[in-house]
Amino acid sequence: MGDVYVDITVINDKDFEKQQEVHFLADTGATRARIPEDIASELDIQPVGDVPLGTGKRRRAKVRLWSL
Repeated sequence: MGDVYVDITVINDKDFEKQQEVHFLADTGATRARIPEDIASELDIQPVGDVPLGTGKRRRAKVRLWSL
């Protein structure tokens, strides 16, 4: 099976006029979805904090979290 992509609409929940269609890679094992910072900035979506992230290669990082 190959990669599966979906088109979704990301909407600023405080201003429904601000929205954008985004092409996402579907990850059935993910617990969160992440949008690029430039899209969040463009839609004026404010970050709500940072969360730790672990990769399959056991690398650790912190990523910015937005509420969608």
